[in-house]
Amino acid sequence: MRYRGFTLIELLVVVAIIAVLSAILFPVLAQAREKARQMACMSNCRQIGLAFRMYTDDHDGYFPMSYHAAGNSGAFAWTYRVQPYIKNRAVYRCPSDHSKFWDGDYESPIPFVGTNRRRLTSYYYNSWFRETKPYAYEVTVDKVSQVILFAEASPDVSPLNDHFHSWCWGPEETWDREHCYPHWWRQYYWDPVKNETTELNLRVHNGGANYIYLDFHAKWRRWEQVWWQRLPQVRFGSFDPNQ
Repeated sequence: MRYRGFTLIELLVVVAIIAVLSAILFPVLAQAREKARQMACMSNCRQIGLAFRMYTDDHDGYFPMSYHAAGNSGAFAWTYRVQPYIKNRAVYRCPSDHSKFWDGDYESPIPFVGTNRRRLTSYYYNSWFRETKPYAYEVTVDKVSQVILFAEASPDVSPLNDHFHSWCWGPEETWDREHCYPHWWRQYYWDPVKNETTELNLRVHNGGANYIYLDFHAKWRRWEQVWWQRLPQVRFGSFDPNQ
């Protein structure tokens, strides 16, 4: 018995069908993989939020200080200060964070200058809470469920950092003059064309990012849901404890 093989046309039809199915399925599968990474990142955020809750409970409501520093200054990143409350240090890194600056030494001071640049965490601390300010005491903030404590950091900007500078976002006339750096430093904080910060990874998870709020719950949000303008000045949206 003779068997008829595939004709060239039949083979091309099969190849075309496979190509069409691949074009349809690959984006769906990629989105599903990113959704899984987003959920893993959300789990990290919840664990960090829980660690901060335990820290504040043990320190009379005060949030930990956190600095990028050099040498033996004694200034440490927040990752070091909450380490006793974190079981797995891998929670400091989001699965979708592919920064080239990763080191993983969560307990050392962050190098401030030079070529020894490393990244300690995917999650940046709101600068309003990282120092000894009136806001550092949790009872001084009214809308704790609406104020962001942590946001996902941009993979390539400010690798020396452990916090973001929302007081330097927006038009220069709205900056917090007590804390904001000189004008030349602003390029690291804000894109005036896109009207958004360059410090955060705003669309890392399917068009949005995960945030940890001041009451320690975590939530996925789009940039336009956490940043807004308030007349007569541009304020810091969900990043401002004075809202």
